[in-house]
Amino acid sequence: RLHIIANSDSAEDQTLKLQIRDKILVYMDTLTKECKTKEDARQIISQHLPEFEKIANSLCEATGVSYRATASLSESIFPTKEYGLFSLPAGRYEALKISLGTAEGKNWWCVLFPPLCVSAAEAESFGTEFSEKELRFITSDSPEYKLKFKLLELLKSL
Repeated sequence: RLHIIANSDSAEDQTLKLQIRDKILVYMDTLTKECKTKEDARQIISQHLPEFEKIANSLCEATGVSYRATASLSESIFPTKEYGLFSLPAGRYEALKISLGTAEGKNWWCVLFPPLCVSAAEAESFGTEFSEKELRFITSDSPEYKLKFKLLELLKSL
């Protein structure tokens, strides 16, 4: 996942967060075109952490803010994400995390692998960029995977 946390909720900081998102996604696309597995994506992201930080910090400097950005690859807790055709469950996931300044503002995130990042402007037409086979895989009710929620299991056992 890609997780960008703004310095604050000010309009300036939120705008900068989205500008950084756009630049990071363009750069990420050039790096991960040939990725076949999650491990491939993890390795490429790990190798390019300084570049992600440099991209974010160059935008921080260009906009004149006094804070800096840091990039890391770590686990974070994410909420459920609704995409219209399907939803991604909440949980703890590994993410390229870009923290801006004090990282106390609203955040933005998406799934990097498989690539499901879409901008808010594209969200309404989501799904048109995927082949039928890819959409079936993403939205499948296939018995190969069984979604479980640990909290519900614990509650049922009481």
